[in-house]
Amino acid sequence: GVTALRGLKAIYYGTVINCTVMAMVLVAANRISETFLLWHEWIPKNIYSHIYNFVQSINISFASGATDIPIDIASTNNLISILLIVGFTTLYSTTGGLRTVITGYLAQRTMACRSDRDARMAGFVFTVAQVLVRSLFWLPICIALLLIYPYDPAAASGETFTASREILFATGIKDLMPAGVRGLMLTGLFAALASTISTHLNWGASYWSNDIYYRIINQIWLKRTPRSKELVIVARFTNILILAIALAIMVNLDSIQTAWYISLLFGAGMGAVLVLRWLWERINIFSELAAIAASLIFAPIILFTMKEEYMRLLLMSVISTAVVLIVTWLTPETDEHILKKFYERVKPPGFWKKTALKVGADPKQSVREFREGIYLVLTTGATVFLLLIGIGKLLLPSPKESSFIPWSILLVGLASIGLWWKKIFGKTA
Repeated sequence: GVTALRGLKAIYYGTVINCTVMAMVLVAANRISETFLLWHEWIPKNIYSHIYNFVQSINISFASGATDIPIDIASTNNLISILLIVGFTTLYSTTGGLRTVITGYLAQRTMACRSDRDARMAGFVFTVAQVLVRSLFWLPICIALLLIYPYDPAAASGETFTASREILFATGIKDLMPAGVRGLMLTGLFAALASTISTHLNWGASYWSNDIYYRIINQIWLKRTPRSKELVIVARFTNILILAIALAIMVNLDSIQTAWYISLLFGAGMGAVLVLRWLWERINIFSELAAIAASLIFAPIILFTMKEEYMRLLLMSVISTAVVLIVTWLTPETDEHILKKFYERVKPPGFWKKTALKVGADPKQSVREFREGIYLVLTTGATVFLLLIGIGKLLLPSPKESSFIPWSILLVGLASIGLWWKKIFGKTA
């Protein structure tokens, strides 16, 4: 069971989810390069014509159709750009490994904190910076672009329209910024793209080299321990394989939005079990296997049979949660020794009564911590949301709305800080 879960997770996360996200990033790279990288004006015609003919022969479009550049030329330009971007990124990713990327996700940052109090403070500061501060920077930019580049609501449908709106930020940089700042923005965008691609290449390669090749193929099937050089070769080869799959997905995507919807749909299928495994002692290995299987089976069906995005996510979440709960109750509990070891090390909040009693701990403590966690999530979330709405409405007021409403929302948001401040920043928190 453990081996099956490890292999399935490697394929699911390391390939399905990973390559879909990479494809989304590559579509974004296409949007930027289509605006700025005009290879047909820079490359000698005798060289460019060969690439152009190749693109025509494979009959695959790499263009959005949202610019004034002819589709066939834009498609050729984008192919050159993508090959250069992914070629450079793959080169330093495969040779440098984890030294070429920063792996500091939120969980790693909080786990590196000295205490629970510091972890809560770090999590809250990150949330404020990510949701409140960054959104307030983006809000006037988005509104300004909509005003400068208006659109006809009657034409607001279809993939071409979506692509034209997705390319708007790059268009604004090109049209509105001076040359020096424009170059800095372009450099920053491509650096962000490269860092994301390299991170996902290493992430996917680690699954295939460690979980599939090292653990399953060698230790379980072949009963041998592979050399370090073998693992490096496998990781580098799978880097190329993962990139090829991502490129294949990319050419079949019409917009960033489509890729985002697909990744959300597959993610929704795993949401319940990823949360419940930390909160409920009854969740077992079969629960995770069931969640992955439900996602792989039902996500494609829902994707092609339903149009409303909110209904897709809702249905996927309901189906996956139902499957997880049914399988959990029909399968054996996790080994007692494993549960006790996990509980003693992690002290998880939630419903761990049996395990807590077996290790001699207070069975009500986990429930109390769970309740406090839910309280903090709701109250801090409400504060951030109210402040975002209040400040946003004051920065960009509606001509038909009284200033009383945004000021009231802002004051309520500030007042709500008192509901959680001591629990997060207090010395005894």
